[in-house]
Amino acid sequence: MKRNFLDTRISLSKLLSIPTHLVVLPLSLSFLCADIYRENWALFHPVQHLWHFSPDNLAILFEKYGLKPVWKDLQYLGTPYAQPKADLMKIADKIENPDSQEISPPFFENMMSLVFQKT
Repeated sequence: MKRNFLDTRISLSKLLSIPTHLVVLPLSLSFLCADIYRENWALFHPVQHLWHFSPDNLAILFEKYGLKPVWKDLQYLGTPYAQPKADLMKIADKIENPDSQEISPPFFENMMSLVFQKT
């Protein structure tokens, strides 16, 4: 069952006491692979991942409920999936061959960790 994101934000806001921190680990839609690969983006799963965000649009969405961003980490380097040179080559190949059905490689900003503080 799909959940309404607005209802989720309101529920979270009511549950969080002041001051507190909320850690969010969403998929990021604001990066190169999501734009280039689209439905062949490795993290594109309409059933499993209901929403995709950028750090900026999450900040806007949570600001109304008194949550402000205080920390951000866009994981890639330091993960077991990081192969920057090989992944850049795959992305370059996709740009040159946009009709390719290859799935996107892991890359910068696929995943992010965000911490919001309620004040």
